[in-house]
This record gives sequence, C-alpha cells and structure tokens, in this order.
Amino acid sequence: MKRLLSLLFVLALACATPAMAADTGSTAQAKPLPQNRIEQLTGTVWMASSQEAKVALLFGIELALNVDKVGTDMANAELAKNPKAKKSHYRKMSPFTEAWYKTFANVRLPDIAGQIDAWYKAHPDQMDRLVLGVIWKDIMKMPVPAQK
Repeated sequence: MKRLLSLLFVLALACATPAMAADTGSTAQAKPLPQNRIEQLTGTVWMASSQEAKVALLFGIELALNVDKVGTDMANAELAKNPKAKKSHYRKMSPFTEAWYKTFANVRLPDIAGQIDAWYKAHPDQMDRLVLGVIWKDIMKMPVPAQK
C-alpha cells in the first residue's frame, strides 16, 4: 500500500512539475517547497497547469489506483483457490481507491478535471488546499478513515 501511494505521489508530482517550474513569481520572498512533494500540488499549481497536464495527472492517479485494484483482485483470486483461506486474509482496496471507482466509474478524466477546476473557482480563498484533499473530501465527499 505504501508503494502504491508513493507511486501515486510521484506521478502526481511529475505532472505538476512543469507548472511549478513555469511559476517565476516573486523570487525575493519565495517560500521553500515542502519536503513531501505531494504537498506541492495545491490549487495554485493545479489552476496554473494546462488541461493536458491536469488530465495526465488524473491518468497517473487512476493508473496507480488500478494497480491497487488489480493487485487486490489477484491476491483474492489466489486466496479463493485455497479452501483453508480465512476471510480475514482477503485484501481490500484502499478507501481512496474504492471511492475513486465508485465516484468516477463513468466519468471521463477531462470531466473530473473540470470538477476540480470548478471547485477551486468556487473557493478562490482555498488555493493552498491540496488537490488530492479536494478530490477526497470535497468531490468524492469521503471522510478520512480512522487510523488503526
């Protein structure tokens, strides 16, 4: 799971990097970038990105989530072949992956990008919010899962 999230973050950053590199705003008082690269993908970066970069980012997210889904399905298929397998050994997809597939089952990536654009346009005072946080808490409207 940690590897999946790492892949997701790397893909998200890779798509956002061109927009961040193009931002040559005030250099006199530039803030240092967060150590966690996903924390660099805010509404400011999102809204400054091209439509192609936004769709590419969402494609990368969906690709990483698909890896989670396929891995889960394959592991569970192997367990199903074992008559001694316990129900507790079956894997579940991450809550984010489940919510993504439920929310965006028949939604095109450009339309998801449009939903994110619309959210930031409706909340110009929250451009510092992380894109994945907006997707999770505002577009998919999912609570943060409890820590175990």
